[in-house]
Amino acid sequence: METAGYSKTPLAKKLGIKEGHVILVVNEPKHYMSLFSDFPKDTIRKKELDAESFDYIHIFVQNHSELTTIIQNK
Repeated sequence: METAGYSKTPLAKKLGIKEGHVILVVNEPKHYMSLFSDFPKDTIRKKELDAESFDYIHIFVQNHSELTTIIQNK
């Protein structure tokens, strides 16, 4: 199993993403999924905030105003 970066800990474990989690990923880079060697099975990936609750939220922004815009539009 490959690991991300200098650590030997797989990325999903580092981030706390577990099997069966519902996760929200906003503005993910195109190569996001290729960073994982251990993405858990049965994980549900959402790309939009809805009335559902999430076990994990991963938002990619370049500045505070971009984050503010995402939050205000959801």
